[in-house]
Amino acid sequence: MSDTKLHCGNCHIPVDFHDEVYLDELNTITHKKCGPGLFGVKDTGTFHEIISKYYLFKESLPLS
Repeated sequence: MSDTKLHCGNCHIPVDFHDEVYLDELNTITHKKCGPGLFGVKDTGTFHEIISKYYLFKESLPLS
C-alpha cells in the first residue's frame, strides 16, 4: 500500500516511496516497469530519491 497521492503517468497505480521510477522532461513520474513514456527521461531512481532531489515534489516528502 502506498502512502503517496501521486500515481504513475502510465498505469495510474499509486507510486510508493521504494518504487523505481522515471522522471520525464514534463516532470511526470512513471514506474520503471511501465516504461519511460513519450518524453525524454530527466532522471531515474526510487521515488523517494526523486522527490528528495526535486523541489517541485516537496509536498510529497514524508514528515520526519
